[in-house]
Amino acid sequence: MMSLVRTIYKTTCATEEELIQKASQIWGDDMGSRRRIIATLVFMKQASRIEDFIEEKIFDHHLPLCHESKSRKEFRTLVGGDRTNTTLFRSWERVHVDLFYVYQKMIFVPFLSMEDGILCSYVFDGNVRLPWDKFEQKTAGGHGTIHRLEIHQSHHDYNSHNTQERPTCFAVKEINGANHESYRNELRALERSCAKVQKEKHLIKLLLTFQHGNTPYLVFEWADGNLEEFWKKKQVKTSPSATNWMAQQCRGIANAIKRIHGLTTWQKEERSLNPNSDEVFVKDWGRHGDIKPTNILWFSTHGEDRDHLVVADLGLTRYHSSLTKSRVMRVDGYTGTYRAPEIDLGNPISAKYDIWSLGCVFLEFCIWFLLGYDDVENFQRDRNLNRLSDDEDDIEEPDHSYFVTSQMPHGGKRAKLHPAVQKWVKKLRNLVPSTSFAHHMLDLIMNGMLVIDPKGRHSIDIISLELSRIESRLPQTSEGLTPFPVTKDKTYPSPEPKSSKVSFLIVLIETL
Repeated sequence: MMSLVRTIYKTTCATEEELIQKASQIWGDDMGSRRRIIATLVFMKQASRIEDFIEEKIFDHHLPLCHESKSRKEFRTLVGGDRTNTTLFRSWERVHVDLFYVYQKMIFVPFLSMEDGILCSYVFDGNVRLPWDKFEQKTAGGHGTIHRLEIHQSHHDYNSHNTQERPTCFAVKEINGANHESYRNELRALERSCAKVQKEKHLIKLLLTFQHGNTPYLVFEWADGNLEEFWKKKQVKTSPSATNWMAQQCRGIANAIKRIHGLTTWQKEERSLNPNSDEVFVKDWGRHGDIKPTNILWFSTHGEDRDHLVVADLGLTRYHSSLTKSRVMRVDGYTGTYRAPEIDLGNPISAKYDIWSLGCVFLEFCIWFLLGYDDVENFQRDRNLNRLSDDEDDIEEPDHSYFVTSQMPHGGKRAKLHPAVQKWVKKLRNLVPSTSFAHHMLDLIMNGMLVIDPKGRHSIDIISLELSRIESRLPQTSEGLTPFPVTKDKTYPSPEPKSSKVSFLIVLIETL
């Protein structure tokens, strides 16, 4: 580094002390560093131009410079981008200005801040290199493609509280090109219901957002799988610790949905700090719209918790004021199996839609808990009702919904609970005492959740309260809440991920 500084300032700096001062201005001081800038200039064979950046107080954290459309010698910076600089490139030849804009994108590798309580959003040019150590395509769904990502440890400040010796991974959701409206919907939902500042441990945490070129992305914590995959991998072993674990997770999931549905504490606090806001007197309500086992994520470890469940994929979440609450008529992209009867009956959709879907998930949870995953699949087969179509060209598809419909004599439809649901609930009740946790869960599911008329379903507040009461009746245990060994007698293969390594020019920067 000093040899480079001596070469640059051989005619202007007379003493070693002056050279050391210049080196500190390039290598880094309290204001920041210019290591990436000098690396860019070295590529251009214009290292002596570093003095222009020192005089203009331009540091690495200002990169990439974004030139104005009218003049390439005028630019805005990544930090403080509302101010245009017109002097840095004033004495530069046009070819060198153009080269700097090109080479800075090769050298500039952004730092991604994921500090608690702050949600950062970045916009990067498509040519900017991102600090990915490993990038795997995992699956498509929920209005986008999910990637498993490792970020270079020098380029983020996320503290995962990971107690195991393994790399910190992130889930990056790439929003498909045709779904930018879905991206805005999901981002709005995440910001309002489960951003980090709200501290709800059973809602997925949005760590940051960024746009790379024209493609938007959301970055979340990486989960080990979803609830359905957990059921497949874990073997049931009923015990007090297992019962306590399930009670805690069900209550946590309900509290997460409650956070989406109602005016939560954080909203009240925000509005008390902003009394002049137009929204002070408007109570937000929402619904998730697509509650199902694959939209509940499973973390094998989550801080000090083991086998922790988190509600995810808020892409369908809708928010409305209380004035429009009863007039919403549609649910976009809903999952057929867990849809509520009001979809087929053409009735208005409200937050009670989620209660039905959650009841379906809780019932499958109980079947897994008492009988294992094979019987979850058997229950699904029992609900398979083929609907006949008047169109001979239609291909009949299985329907695993929890209700059946029939035509009424004078027009219209009516719905009733699927007979298979009644049969399996009776079977489960016969397996456990009437005072057991599972029996209380089944009572709540059947009496307050899987009710055809939405008006007869409990609100999420009551569901959450009842689950807390059920949990409070359980005997406390000193055992750890990790009672489920990995299933060994049956495997459910997953598709192979597509992997690719992404390299970037950090070696040069660190060695200058």
